[in-house]
Amino acid sequence: RFVAAGRLPVISLSALEGRGTDELMEAVVEAYDKWNKSVSSYKLRTSLAKHSLRFYGTGGSAHLLQRIKWAVQVKARPPTFALLLRGSDEVDEGGQRFLANVLRQSLGLEGVPLRLYLRYNKRPKQQQQQGPSRARRRNSKARR
Repeated sequence: RFVAAGRLPVISLSALEGRGTDELMEAVVEAYDKWNKSVSSYKLRTSLAKHSLRFYGTGGSAHLLQRIKWAVQVKARPPTFALLLRGSDEVDEGGQRFLANVLRQSLGLEGVPLRLYLRYNKRPKQQQQQGPSRARRRNSKARR
């Protein structure tokens, strides 16, 4: 199954007549280059920010782009990305496909399967409402 790779190129060829072998080899080399592609963190974040503005207010899975706090490419072969999302709500499979397709489209990785590691900014509500942290309390005691 190549569902995870997005849209794949279709190349017609004939082994008997020898037609299409040149186009096949060009497609193989292009796929290999995309498979090994590294993206800088700056380019990754700016492309996600542009898509965030493009999909702003459309609803559905597009709100996930506003939840991205930071993103980084962890490795190539296959291109693997780690995203830190605001909030503790888990992203469903459709949302993960949306994020993968946005990354594929914005970074030129069509036809390549991507791996996404989603991290969440999970903080229990009790910790948020407790007041000053221990470090702040220690500093205030040291000032006295």
